Amino acid sequence: MILDYFDNAHFAYPWFLGLFVVLPVLIWWHISRQSSTQASLVVPSVSGIKKIRSWKTSFSHAPFVLRLLAVSCIILAMARPQTRDDEELVSGEGVDIVLCIDVSGSMLAQDFTPNRIEAAKEELLASPAVARLLEDAAAGLRQSMLADLAAEPSELVGWITARLDRARLALAADAEQRDSLDRWLKERLTEAIDRYHDRIARFIERGVHALGPEGAVRLIEEHAGDDLQYIRVNGTVVGGLAGGLLHAIRLAVGLI
Repeated sequence: MILDYFDNAHFAYPWFLGLFVVLPVLIWWHISRQSSTQASLVVPSVSGIKKIRSWKTSFSHAPFVLRLLAVSCIILAMARPQTRDDEELVSGEGVDIVLCIDVSGSMLAQDFTPNRIEAAKEELLASPAVARLLEDAAAGLRQSMLADLAAEPSELVGWITARLDRARLALAADAEQRDSLDRWLKERLTEAIDRYHDRIARFIERGVHALGPEGAVRLIEEHAGDDLQYIRVNGTVVGGLAGGLLHAIRLAVGLI
């Protein structure tokens, strides 16, 4: 609560805060004054009185500390700390539309396909007035969303973030739900690959052609360079061993 107050606080006259530089001067003056006005007594030994201490000596600096706090509060009051809640009034215009449809038994007559009620719905949805209404509603919703996204903080972003975080926590706590989501994703990916494998192949082919031979080689080396190097080394070693074994077999057959 207090942190939120300071986040939204500002000062009407912030230059008065510069008066805080007076506080170190007052502290120095108090220490100097105490040193110059303090009485002293020369004694051969203080072993008997050094432990004598009263509450007056313990709190001797308390009045000065209270004065410093009072001066600090006066400086803050002169700077006038304030909080502000901005409100914006947005005016808009709307159109009241009243739809009246007869839902009596006569509307079920088959003189329209499939019946009069469905025909009235289709005609209503196809009318220019409803189309303009939907376009105006979509434009108003878009403007509201853009204005909210431009604001800081954004209520829409906060709402989406809260829902995503809640879903993440629920998914992390439910193993059965994770397994179900994993199966669903695998099934959808498999269906998408089976349905659009031709398009996926054409997309990859166009990407490879756009890269060119040198670009394709560089891409493969960047992402599979270690595997290619292993294949080269493996082929060299296996080929050498196989050639040596065949040569040994040939020599052994010649000696027989």
